[in-house]
Amino acid sequence: MNCQALSNLIQWRCAPAGERAIRATSPVTYGDDGLHMSFYILQPDEHSYYVTDAHQAVMHASERGITFSKARCEKISSTPGARFAEITEDGEIVARATEATLRSALWDALRLSMAISNREEEWLPRSHQERFATRVKKYLQQALPEHHLATKPVVSGASGHTIEFPIAVLGAGNVLRYIQPVGLDDRRKMDWGHIYQTFGKFSDLKLISEPGLGNRIAMFEDGADADEFGRASTLLADAAAIQVFRPGQQLLAALAA
Repeated sequence: MNCQALSNLIQWRCAPAGERAIRATSPVTYGDDGLHMSFYILQPDEHSYYVTDAHQAVMHASERGITFSKARCEKISSTPGARFAEITEDGEIVARATEATLRSALWDALRLSMAISNREEEWLPRSHQERFATRVKKYLQQALPEHHLATKPVVSGASGHTIEFPIAVLGAGNVLRYIQPVGLDDRRKMDWGHIYQTFGKFSDLKLISEPGLGNRIAMFEDGADADEFGRASTLLADAAAIQVFRPGQQLLAALAA
């Protein structure tokens, strides 16, 4: 490859976008979906330029279910090195420049767009199972001594596979009790795919555990339909103890038993 071939790969592309305006498309894409980051460059007069992404970065993130708060916009605006560009409260990346600073303004706008793209995975909304598991973990971390808890413990099952649980608590006899939270979806329905997966994890662990050891707990989110809860708890009861997440001394006593 020669220098000209490399230059062709990494250069910006420009196209007219109306009177005294062009659209500049960068060689950088959002994640791996192929959409290139681009900006409109407007020239209100002979001595000034206005750069905007027309909310492209925020709209790309929003299409993935990400919401933007004032705090997130402020975090993007504080990206190191971005002196000439900023992100507004409604999520538009903008920069004002003269002919002397236009190059820097455009690169800084790209810098902010990349900062949003790089955080998309971090900002993706978590599943209802992850949200509920976090609730359970935070409550137990506040309610129990630190040495009675283990986060993301792993254990080998009878299959030889490594099994990871969100949390475990130290029960009577120094038995580590592995907890798998079972959350409800946004309609307060059971997630049967997750329930069957949980049954598989507990069954694998049960096969290598001493009979009656009590080292497996399925922690259900409260508020399920009685019929659905009955069917789900009956299935999982063959492989684990059943608890409903109702914070209080009764739950803590059951976990410590």
